[in-house]
Amino acid sequence: CALLKKFLSISDEATTSKEGEVDLTHSYMFISKIGKGTVKDSLVCKVETKELSADGAILVNCVAPKITAGKGAILYNVMSETEIVAKEGEVKVEVTPEEGEPYILTSRMDIDGKKAWKNAVGENKFSFEEVHKKNKQANISKIEEARATKRRRICKDL
Repeated sequence: CALLKKFLSISDEATTSKEGEVDLTHSYMFISKIGKGTVKDSLVCKVETKELSADGAILVNCVAPKITAGKGAILYNVMSETEIVAKEGEVKVEVTPEEGEPYILTSRMDIDGKKAWKNAVGENKFSFEEVHKKNKQANISKIEEARATKRRRICKDL
């Protein structure tokens, strides 16, 4: 958590408070719109949802009607019109290719990405290496435009 705080330039102590219908306990929440829920020992940044339950998790740039993230879970760039669930230690990242449909790349905190680099982990269609190769020359502006459109579409119903 210290390294992440340094990376994000966070120097203040974690918040313990009630923000509307959201109970925050020793957590950081930025640029987020949460209807109700419980956030404990977590970092939440640019998340929009009607209901959030996060315990010891990191959530960045996620949108869904309901999001649940267990201890040690990481959700990054995941957007869904249905509930997002990350179990304890689970990592989910939405990959948006320049062409084609976005997909979720999953892993676990107990998987060494360096050792698993060339192997498709779990139910992933591609290895981490294949994802890297497919996207290293991608047009980031085009991808960001597609992601922004998807985010607006999902958020309008939240």
